[in-house]
Order: sequence, then C-alpha cells, then structure tokens
Amino acid sequence: MIAQDRGVTCGRPRRRDVLAYCLGAAAWPFAARAASPPTPIIGYLRRTEPIPGQFAGFREGLKSLGLEDGRTIRIEQRHAGGNMERLNAFAAELAALDVGVITVDGLVTVQAAMAATKTIPIVFALASSPAPLGIAHLNRPGGNVTGILNIISELQGKRLELLKELVPRLRRVALLLNPEGVENAGMDLVAETAKQLRLEIEIFEARDFASWPGVFAKMAEAGIEGVLMAGDATFGSRPAEFAALAAARRLPVIYPERQFVSAGGLISYGPDLVESWRQAAGYVAKILNGARPADLPIERPTKFVLAINLKASKALGLAVPEATLLRADEVIE
Repeated sequence: MIAQDRGVTCGRPRRRDVLAYCLGAAAWPFAARAASPPTPIIGYLRRTEPIPGQFAGFREGLKSLGLEDGRTIRIEQRHAGGNMERLNAFAAELAALDVGVITVDGLVTVQAAMAATKTIPIVFALASSPAPLGIAHLNRPGGNVTGILNIISELQGKRLELLKELVPRLRRVALLLNPEGVENAGMDLVAETAKQLRLEIEIFEARDFASWPGVFAKMAEAGIEGVLMAGDATFGSRPAEFAALAAARRLPVIYPERQFVSAGGLISYGPDLVESWRQAAGYVAKILNGARPADLPIERPTKFVLAINLKASKALGLAVPEATLLRADEVIE
C-alpha cells in the first residue's frame, strides 16, 4: 500500500476550492484599481485669453519632469478673457475641484486664487511683485503661494533707452498702460530715464481690445513719436492686432515681450516668458512630490531676450544701429 499525505489534495479538486480560487482571482483587478492613486489635477488659471507659446512652455516643462497631460496628470484650464467676475468664479471652481496645485499668470490672478483658497498651493509665473501678496521674504515666502517674478516693470528705463537708439530724434513718448492691471510699476524709472534723455512722457490708457484703435488715434493726434508699453496680459493676448495698429499709425513701439516682434512689432526687451512658465512647471513638480510652497523661494527670470524686426524698422524708415543689432538675441528680417 502507498501511504497518502492527508495534507495534500490529490485527484479531482473539490468544488469549494475552485470557487474560492475563481472568486479571489476575479477580485484582483478591482483591488488593483482601488489601490492605484488618483491622477493629480493641476489648475491653469489666466486672467486673459490663452497665449499658446506660454502654455506650451508650461506643458513641455512638466513633461520633461515626467508629468504628461492626459497620462500622468490632468490639466484643467480656465481663461477669464479679461473679465474679473469670471476670473474669481473660475478660481473658486478650481479650488472646489480639489486640485493639487493652481498655476496662474500675473498678480491679479494670484489674488483671485488666494481669495478662493488658503490651503491649495498656488504657483505664479508672471507676477511683478510679491509685496501686494503680503510676502515679505523671497527666500521663504510662507503661506501657500510661490513662483517666478516677471520684473518687466524694472526694465522700463532700459527699454526707453533702446527706443531712443532706434529713434534718435525722439522727444514725445507715450507710456501705454492698462489702468485695471497692476503690472504698471516702474513709473519712477521711466521718469528718471526720460529726464536723462530729455524726453517728454505722456500716459495713455487702454483697458481692452475694443479701446485700442481709439487710443492709437489719440496718440497720433497728440504728436507722439514713440510708445513704451507697460506689461499687461490684455496687451499680450493679441500681439498681432496690436502690432498692426502701431504699423498703421507709423508709431515705433518697444514691447516687453518678444511675441510682439514675432507678430510684426518693432522691438522688444524683457524676460523670456515661455522660459518662466518652464520654471513654474518645476515648482509644480516639486509640490506634487511633497514640497511646501512656503519653503520654495520666489525666483527671478533666468533668460532675457532683445528682439528686433528689421522688416518693421524698414517700414517705419528707421535704421537700426549696428551696436543695437550686435546686442540682439533675435533678429527678424
């Protein structure tokens, strides 16, 4: 006789064992799904219409860090089209979605997001100053807000000098700004540089796209010989339309962003805002990995661009000095 170990089941398996095995195997996919973490959601909030190049820079920055929209993360975009009520509503909407972080453009949008949440991390890419946000120390901002400064206003004196290089006989200059924006600092720098260059500065205001033609007509009637643009997201949302109006009135304009020059404008000098959005993407990645915005220092832009459009200068009858061309990072012919 052959002894049989009663601890081992031989021959035909018992029905209850098969049933238990099948039920257990069927439950595995459900258990795996339940254990997998939810896809992180990133809010992307703008006060104005979207600017494709900047959003592309943000997505590319995220992807380089393993955060790909539609695969490892989900980006929820909201663009307010310049409407403040809509901006506040969108900020509250993103906060209600329980996003992991809200990324925003300028100071007004930061303030809308801060009013909507005191706990969700907020990363800005284009704010001009931390002071209106109640942030006293750049190295340790505290609270739930951090990001990248745009310092556009700090360069207004340099832009005025560049405009004078291109238009040697320049005397009357318009400072064009949006009074509803808050990126209009740098007035002291403009006044100081204008005094040194013996220029007269006159302020003109444009709130939205519909007001632009009328403002350009007023500048032409006032004998303005050159325009210094203040940084504002409303202007940046339609660079081609703005450059076309300037060309039609034969007004040399110096811009804070190179996208205006790519769209037909004369000259620009300022931080590379696409690169600033890539920097902001790095902060988003750190926060999703557990970093606190309170501990992430507020940074300044790392790349600046002087761009010149020779076609536009020729149309205006302006000769770009060789020294200015040599300093240019980008020349469009």
